[in-house]
Amino acid sequence: MSEASSGPSAQLYRQRWIGLAMGSFLFLAGLFMVAGSWQLYRIDLQIQQQGTRVSAQILKKEYLGDSEYGISYVFSLPDGQSQRSHRQISKQDWQRLQPGQWLPVAYHPDDPSRSFPTGLVQPSLTMPLFVTLIAGLVGCMGGVLLWASLRCFVRGPRRV
Repeated sequence: MSEASSGPSAQLYRQRWIGLAMGSFLFLAGLFMVAGSWQLYRIDLQIQQQGTRVSAQILKKEYLGDSEYGISYVFSLPDGQSQRSHRQISKQDWQRLQPGQWLPVAYHPDDPSRSFPTGLVQPSLTMPLFVTLIAGLVGCMGGVLLWASLRCFVRGPRRV
């Protein structure tokens, strides 16, 4: 019987592979989450600066609870189709706006579902920073686990 298939050595071998797999997964998951959140922020900035501008009609106002307010609005695309969207806004803007009122909206021409009222909503750094903090920690933990597992593979089993 080979050393890798039975006994304490086999268990240690399996643990190293599990550590390697978990470390790789956590590291890559953290990396993709951080990159994805910053990509979404970049797209929102691009919409704000270069997005297609149209007028949208407010359909309804909503109190979302816990001091969060939102509006639903609709605007027409160049092909004549309607695009409905919803955005959170400040309490002051929520109090000022009324259903039926028109407001300027910017949207991404390739993805009209990504839109926001210009002047009311600014792309926020809060979410990408929060995701960077949390996912960055997950990625760092994965990196440490990956590094430790690779180090064990290179050194081989310890002799006691």
